[in-house]
Amino acid sequence: MKSPTSRFLCAVFLAGALPVLANGQNYYDGCTPLANETWAGLADAINHSYIIASLCPFRISGEGCPTTDKYPDGIVLGRGNNEVTIVECYDITNRFGAVSTNTQCIVDCPGRHFTVASSSRGLILSNLVLRGATNTSIFVEPGANLQVGNMIFYK
Repeated sequence: MKSPTSRFLCAVFLAGALPVLANGQNYYDGCTPLANETWAGLADAINHSYIIASLCPFRISGEGCPTTDKYPDGIVLGRGNNEVTIVECYDITNRFGAVSTNTQCIVDCPGRHFTVASSSRGLILSNLVLRGATNTSIFVEPGANLQVGNMIFYK
């Protein structure tokens, strides 16, 4: 019996690396899709991750935005957990060369987006687009740390 050719093995590897289409949304290996494109879905994805929340592309706006009475300080990180939290948008195009209409993680909501609590060791944000904040997009309490990379902030 012949052994598999390298071309066959390469094809099998690539097929496994391509996104799987489910429920009309693209899901990619290595990232967490939001349960729905809402603020609550974003909060759940971050709060249920362990230190690193690698998120699949999403856009939260309009009806998906939080009410200021439920999330007056945005997503609060560091209270009850002093680990460094890393929130990154999974960059599909760089990892798979895939073409997608939604390759960014976009929060377009009024109010505050994040609060980094003083008990936190820090927050690292990467590859996100934050817009629409009416207070401040990110509030860093005294003694807390914030690092951002490849971020876009709009008024």
